[in-house]
Amino acid sequence: MAKSGLDQVIEFHKDSPTAVIIGKTKVKRKELLSRFWYGNGSKKKGVKSATGNSIYKLKLQGGPGDTVKYKKKDGKMGTAKGGQVIHVGDDDLWKQFANGKKKIAMMELMTLAAVDLV
Repeated sequence: MAKSGLDQVIEFHKDSPTAVIIGKTKVKRKELLSRFWYGNGSKKKGVKSATGNSIYKLKLQGGPGDTVKYKKKDGKMGTAKGGQVIHVGDDDLWKQFANGKKKIAMMELMTLAAVDLV
């Protein structure tokens, strides 16, 4: 029987920005968000354990006063603030992942990753 929900293994195209950022082509759905933030590092060891092209390793997380608008599932606009903002403007790989945007909301990560699914 195929697994569903958070235990489902999802696969990304080998050369896709998502696969390069997370460091794998196959990952369990529940691990994906953690891999964006920490790479192969451990959440338990904190930000200092972040590896690869992760948000923490590249210091892409926004700070107090940062905001970005994003489209919610219901079609309305939302505003991400502070640490929910990811600055991708200086990193070519993340810029490609974010379709050329300079900053994205944390809530957009899964939507952007879905484009690279096999």
